[in-house]
Amino acid sequence: MKYISRIRFFIILFLLIALTHGLIIYVTLQNANLNEQTRTDLNNILIFMGILEFAFAMIFFFYFPVFIRRGLSSVKSLLDEVSRGNYNIEIVDEVYSKRDEKQICELVQLFAKMMFAVNRFDKAKREKIVEYKSRLDNLMRMTENGFIVVTLDGTIRFLSHSLTNVFRNLSKSKTSSTVIIRLI
Repeated sequence: MKYISRIRFFIILFLLIALTHGLIIYVTLQNANLNEQTRTDLNNILIFMGILEFAFAMIFFFYFPVFIRRGLSSVKSLLDEVSRGNYNIEIVDEVYSKRDEKQICELVQLFAKMMFAVNRFDKAKREKIVEYKSRLDNLMRMTENGFIVVTLDGTIRFLSHSLTNVFRNLSKSKTSSTVIIRLI
């Protein structure tokens, strides 16, 4: 928003300079020795140009933020998808390359590269988690002693085979408190 405010400031500054310039020319024409018809024609041209400059400045003043928001709305929708956890976003380059906004197109292409890297990292992370979980399961199965892995709320997450062979009524769906009560 700071960027848009700065651009709006420069638009108003341009308008003030143009109107001041027109006013100086108007005052100079009033004091010049010209015939009445020429002076009227030049005054009308100056007034028309002043109105035209004011109209263009107001159009740019109010349209520029809309132009920026419209250009960034596609990027915002992509970021909304990512914030919901959807990292597999298909970005169609043809849709964004047809636009006139070159910078928006470059931003979307950089976003696509970033999403490719995030997907690759996420996939590697999932593979590592599965690998470590299988290692832990294999280690717990190889021991002769029984192991129970319990969550903080008491749900049994893992039972070793040696425990399930000795205590047949144990299951992963039960909580540890019900299992302890049955064992006592």
